[in-house]
Amino acid sequence: MSKDFISKTPFRNDNASSLMHTLNVSDSGSALWSFPIGECATWIDFIKHFFEIWPLRFEFSYDGHVIAPKDWPRILKRAKNSKVCLDFRLR
Repeated sequence: MSKDFISKTPFRNDNASSLMHTLNVSDSGSALWSFPIGECATWIDFIKHFFEIWPLRFEFSYDGHVIAPKDWPRILKRAKNSKVCLDFRLR
């Protein structure tokens, strides 16, 4: 296996035959995060995953639009039904 190869194994819930839906976040560079939907039920739950970089200013976007806390229920609903990848960007 090449060192440049990235493998993504899907999260599974307690039922080993059932895939767990995830929310992906990419910085369009070298990092890709994947979080189980259950860990992102609210905007605050999602943002907590990025606590280590909190002093820096950053934003997330989806389909070219910056995401605000009021957008989170719509993003989460979509992620429960299809693959969603958010873009992460330092401001």
